[in-house]
Amino acid sequence: GKTVLMELALLRLFSLTGRSPAPARPPPGASSSEASSSSAPRPKAIYIAPVKALATEKTKAWQAMFGRFGLSVREVTGDSDGSYTDQVQEIFDGDIIVTTPEKFDSVTGRWRERGVGA
Repeated sequence: GKTVLMELALLRLFSLTGRSPAPARPPPGASSSEASSSSAPRPKAIYIAPVKALATEKTKAWQAMFGRFGLSVREVTGDSDGSYTDQVQEIFDGDIIVTTPEKFDSVTGRWRERGVGA
């Protein structure tokens, strides 16, 4: 039940920000022009799975589920191919990031020192 509630919350998050084909509605207190502004930051959801096998399972299931709404699901784990820069790009490109605690910490732990996102 908890995962289904989270999946519904993700759909709501992305629909409110115009990231899915569902009609976007502004959050309470915002005008419709504010909600559709392209200058707003792009939301991301990060799912931290306790083990890599669960991360892979969720990635495959959610790519099928959320892909039909135009959302990108990316897996960033210890088995991910590519350099540090490639893995950071996966995070920036994805809407929903599926990762493990160790990998997320290793990729994001020193962003400020490396000037990522600056």
